[in-house]
Amino acid sequence: MRPRRIYLPLTHDQLRSLAADRVLAAPVLGLAPTLSRTDSRTAAAAAEEEAEFAAFSAAAERAGGAGRRVIAAADVPPGSLEQRAGGGDRAGDLGDGVLEVRTTADLPVRLIVSLHIDEATAETENASGAAPDLLWYDITELDAVIEELGLS
Repeated sequence: MRPRRIYLPLTHDQLRSLAADRVLAAPVLGLAPTLSRTDSRTAAAAAEEEAEFAAFSAAAERAGGAGRRVIAAADVPPGSLEQRAGGGDRAGDLGDGVLEVRTTADLPVRLIVSLHIDEATAETENASGAAPDLLWYDITELDAVIEELGLS
């Protein structure tokens, strides 16, 4: 079965742990795209891209706390995910093509494809009130991200 892309808002402690242990201990909360809002006028690839952007944006909104935001993008086997508990038939469904999920197994670094962090000058919102863009790093640059964030 094809892996599922999820977006994980991480704390700086989780990022340090990932660098040290090469694994994120379960459970980790994340956001996954769902294609529930596609229609016949939307190409499948465009709908998937739109849903992934919505899930990434939701993860960026949830990443916070002290310091710069960190989001990990991971391709996880569907059997290692469960929909987050909630009430009703749409438990975990946040709408807008986004589903709240939780990992049920530890997440080895090999399943993480990229990291996204705020720029050093972007710890606050920009003048327009919109959240700043995030920088993209390949997972092979994990040590550089740790250094960039001053976590080493």
